Amino acid sequence: LARLTHATPLIADYPFSTRLPLPGMISFENNQIQLVDLPPLDPGFPEAWVPQAIRSSDAVALVVDLGEVAVLDQLTDTLAQLEQGKILVGQSTGELSLDSASLDFARDELDKPRGFARKRALFVGNKCDRPGARDNFEVLSELWRERFRLLAVSAQTGEGLEDLRRALFDLLAVVRVYTKTPGKKADLTAPFVLPQGATVLEVAARVHKDLAAGLKFARLWGHGKFDGQMVPRDHVVEDQDVIELHA
Repeated sequence: LARLTHATPLIADYPFSTRLPLPGMISFENNQIQLVDLPPLDPGFPEAWVPQAIRSSDAVALVVDLGEVAVLDQLTDTLAQLEQGKILVGQSTGELSLDSASLDFARDELDKPRGFARKRALFVGNKCDRPGARDNFEVLSELWRERFRLLAVSAQTGEGLEDLRRALFDLLAVVRVYTKTPGKKADLTAPFVLPQGATVLEVAARVHKDLAAGLKFARLWGHGKFDGQMVPRDHVVEDQDVIELHA
């Protein structure tokens, strides 16, 4: 958290130094992402409020210590604690490939009763600069790569942190869309952030409900066949599209 944001968590060589939620903001390109550092999910030191905090999040980053011999146990214990809190995690809340660990997750999706929260999750192996860390990461990747996207990072050296910023943004499954006024340049500093699959009409609603009600069409710069292409209200926007709304 300290390396990615301006937050100042207690950093110690002993476990469980985080006892309270600590938020921080990551700058990724022209977007802000809030990270909240939580206490670890450990059966020996349970914090009853942590699962509810996770359930209210948009996505989850599972962080383990690659320098520890028992790193596999760290991950499996964490997943077990999440299930006790009625939370299922994986790289997708939709379809998953049906093999290895992802098969177990897919079965969980079918077998678990209603009331389980399903969260997109990213696996982050920290301390990749420690002896034996690379080997541990390879083992974890072999076992869990179908269920999670896995990244090896080092908060100490900074290795992998830029890739982590991108991965956290991708994990949120959102798109950034810019709007422009006819005859003027687009403001590329403050995008509207919407879920993947959002339409031109939903962008218009973010601008103003009256604009959405009277929207006729839009012009698109970005992923259209050509700049200024006319698109209908139900056109699905993509990340970093620029649209000009016409009512």
